Amino acid sequence: MTKILLFDIETSFAIAATFSLRADYISHKNILQEPYIICASWKWLGEDTVHSVQVSRKECLKQDDRKVVKKLHQLIEEADVIVGHNSDKFDIKWVKGRCLKYGLPPLTFLKTVDTLKVARRNFGGSLLSKRLDYIGTYLGLGNKISTSGALWLDILQGKQTAIDEMVVYNKQDVILLEEIYLKLRPYIENFPSVPKSKVVKEDCKSCESSNTQKYGTTFSNQKKIQKHRCMDCGSVFKGGAID
Repeated sequence: MTKILLFDIETSFAIAATFSLRADYISHKNILQEPYIICASWKWLGEDTVHSVQVSRKECLKQDDRKVVKKLHQLIEEADVIVGHNSDKFDIKWVKGRCLKYGLPPLTFLKTVDTLKVARRNFGGSLLSKRLDYIGTYLGLGNKISTSGALWLDILQGKQTAIDEMVVYNKQDVILLEEIYLKLRPYIENFPSVPKSKVVKEDCKSCESSNTQKYGTTFSNQKKIQKHRCMDCGSVFKGGAID
């Protein structure tokens, strides 16, 4: 059965020094605090529970989202297909960037469905907005939770109640995302079919070590391909097709 992961992240403000509220350009030398991932929520298609992981108050004040990033890395590598809204441009790139910061292995052979792209490709001006909240309203599926920038400001100060509120907001986005995805699914072209899997073990293509492990799957020409990671040199490579 295809493992379809629906997920969404919430990121913090950055802090930078500026002489004017109308500044056109702020140098990277003026960055005082880097942004980070406050929380992530997800669910597996077909399951009822929406899960989440978030920074603690202490981690928030240190901009330490390592725990959140590690969990996202694990989930994305485990999934056959990843679904999000504007996720190709935003969420996935954010996760990749934070993986780079913490020295985690690159996310490999991703197969994604971006519901924003599906809406743009299929409906054009008949949907006046392609935002998640608007599509949910248009289709009678529900709405995002209303909030304001003040919530993000409170999180900068490490307020636990604000972090908890952000998680609730984030989870609702995932619930709405799933409803919209199910409505848009008939319009998704070339969605990969996934055959039943079996164990395939191969030697590393970089160093020829036999010390390898299965490392998720990808798709090619409608066939499911086993991925492997070399436990000696760290390379990730494609193996054979899975029947």
